[in-house]
Amino acid sequence: MSKRKIAILGGGLGALSTAFHLTEQAGFSEHSEVTLYQTGWRLGGKCASSRGAHGRIEEHGLHVLLGGYENAFAMMRRCYAALDRDPTAPLATFEQAFKPHDTVVFQEIIRGELRPWALTFPRNHSQPGDGGIWPSSRDYAAMLGHWLALGVRILARELPRRVHPRQLARTLPTLLRAAGQVAAATRSSAGALDALSAALGAVHEQVDDLLANDDELRRLWILLDLGMACTRGMAVDRALLRGFDALDSEDFRDWMRRHGASEQAVQSALVRAVYDLVFHADADGRVDSGFGAGTALRMTLRFVGAYKGAVGWWMQAGTGETLIAPLYEVLRARGVRFAFFHRVQSLHLDATGQRVARVRVARQVTVRAGPLAYEPLVDGAGLPCWPHRPDTAQLVEGAALGDVDLESTWSGWRDVGAVDLIDGVDFDDVVLAISHAALPALCAELADRLPRWRDLLGGLQTTPTVALQVWSHTARAEGKPMMNTGHAPLTGYGDMSHLVPHEAWPAAHRPGHVLHVCNRLETPPPPPATDVGYHQRADADALALAEAWLSTGGGAFIPGATQGGALAEPAWDVLVDPAGGSGRARLHAQFWCANVEPTDRYVLSAPGTVQLRLRADESGVDNLVLAGAWLRTGLNLGAVESAVMSGMQASRALTGVPRDVWGERDFR
Repeated sequence: MSKRKIAILGGGLGALSTAFHLTEQAGFSEHSEVTLYQTGWRLGGKCASSRGAHGRIEEHGLHVLLGGYENAFAMMRRCYAALDRDPTAPLATFEQAFKPHDTVVFQEIIRGELRPWALTFPRNHSQPGDGGIWPSSRDYAAMLGHWLALGVRILARELPRRVHPRQLARTLPTLLRAAGQVAAATRSSAGALDALSAALGAVHEQVDDLLANDDELRRLWILLDLGMACTRGMAVDRALLRGFDALDSEDFRDWMRRHGASEQAVQSALVRAVYDLVFHADADGRVDSGFGAGTALRMTLRFVGAYKGAVGWWMQAGTGETLIAPLYEVLRARGVRFAFFHRVQSLHLDATGQRVARVRVARQVTVRAGPLAYEPLVDGAGLPCWPHRPDTAQLVEGAALGDVDLESTWSGWRDVGAVDLIDGVDFDDVVLAISHAALPALCAELADRLPRWRDLLGGLQTTPTVALQVWSHTARAEGKPMMNTGHAPLTGYGDMSHLVPHEAWPAAHRPGHVLHVCNRLETPPPPPATDVGYHQRADADALALAEAWLSTGGGAFIPGATQGGALAEPAWDVLVDPAGGSGRARLHAQFWCANVEPTDRYVLSAPGTVQLRLRADESGVDNLVLAGAWLRTGLNLGAVESAVMSGMQASRALTGVPRDVWGERDFR
């Protein structure tokens, strides 16, 4: 009896999650065969990383796992258990590969001065990925009521230190009673919330003059303001009955304004960080701007209110080494076949339009040992890593490649050939796990036949991103925050100094600090593939953006680069440059990238687009299943967790397993 053949198109986390959940089923390899087709020499998609000069870890962008990534952590726990590395090897266990983190810094810039707003989130006894109970609608209501009451109690404690108690004798008791009634309610009622809002307004009138110059009081008030608007909005719009998607036609900031949030609150560092976390711009009239209110609210409640263990988790090496290489090694051991250097060109339907009959795939180069025999990993001080370039010794055309980037649409490289994968011969089922922005070129027949595909391809928005990494000499004196810099355009920040031990710097140039920053990249629409060199020009633009950002204040985020951490141009000699460059030239020894490739573009959650997303089993074609962060997973974000959830959905569509995907529904 022949095996069922499954072709997975794409090598990102959605594809790998699909393969992982399929192959961990008992006896799967006895009756099924999985082949994964991937452009170039690396896996990981937006989670790809590689090793550059001095073994330094070079990332697609800033990657931090959040404690609400239940499915991603569950998969990686099982992956590391299956990997069964030698206990003396680097990152041998899950616990060694992922470390908890508690403090997030939201930078405010007031009158040209940085004012760090640090929030430390308490740890809990849960472990991400351990299963357990997902919050119910009642749990969310109780959570919000508790937060509001806690904020009011803190306010009641702090105000008498600033205002004579006699001034608050009437308003403060009323405020405390109203907060208690909201906290005691099993579901927040509009009446109780109205009473709390009125009581807060009365107190605000008495202390308004204090807020401008009292950071602690102003920040507390912003938290209460946002909490009130979100709680009231959920009650009035019945989000806990209808689900969060019902709110998604409106921008998050606009939705909060409609429910009473002040302009100070909606423009605060907290809300800015929510948008920046997922590369969303303010609602300014463009089709790709704004952030759907329901998706933003769901994200915030899950990541802040339902995290496990800690709010954030640092990967202890590169994303490609901590997430992707372990998955690759486990999948290969389970018999998954990897066809590197295979670039999917198009999908073709049969005459009925009900099945994928043929998949056209370009062969970029010839692997000497055979198309499925490329060995992609290299050793990095005992840690399996992805190289910055393919191993040309394994390729027939290796000598001719030179500096050609086989991952680039605009490389100008001529493929050595093409193959047609045929239904019933090379596959029985296809998993389309390629990122959304690359699909219009591949799925013309689907769009011609199926209106939902036309809507999906034409309506869901994406954005390119930009990332910068800077290695510098001086270590941070204390703390290691996750941060929103507040200094546009590179607002997402991570102190990645913990990666240095896994790099190979000469002792004289060993860095003390590693800065990773990123954000969306504003660029014109990409040109045709015939515009060879476009990606190099985009990278040059990214370098210019990085230099401008550092010169106009970004130096404040490099320890010892500016006096007193002021928003100013850095002393460039703090940057590590083994070649001995001087001044701004030392920036050229760092790493930057413009993620403009169709497969690199980040999928946005703009208002009114959630209904355009398809689920894994909603392709409309019998033998076509979908995977990727662009799916309607229940999280609906371009996040690691979304990609993993999509792979679980794809596996379920093919085999019925896994039955449950945590967070696929808003409430249990």
